[in-house]
Amino acid sequence: ISHGQLHWKTKIFIITHTQQGIKNSMFNLDLISQIGVAFFGIIAIILVAKKNKWGFVFGLASQPFWLLTSYLNKQWGVFLLSIIYFGFLLSSQHYKATISHNGDLVKIRK
Repeated sequence: ISHGQLHWKTKIFIITHTQQGIKNSMFNLDLISQIGVAFFGIIAIILVAKKNKWGFVFGLASQPFWLLTSYLNKQWGVFLLSIIYFGFLLSSQHYKATISHNGDLVKIRK
């Protein structure tokens, strides 16, 4: 094997393993985002169902994970809806929550 051939094979080896490393890191990032969606989403649903104000906070906390997982998986419709949903959650002009002194959500009004 000449020096030129070894160099060419080394480049192919490095490129192949770099691509596999990127795929593995993307898989890990997607797995983390899926866990974040499930964790924060389930807690948000439970707390909102119990009329607790922290449900909205956990709903907001799940949004970056929704954005990340929809971007990584090229789900552009979900990505767009996540941005819209995130905007509505952040907007205090559209919905105002009435919260009692003990932290429970009493009602939501426009």
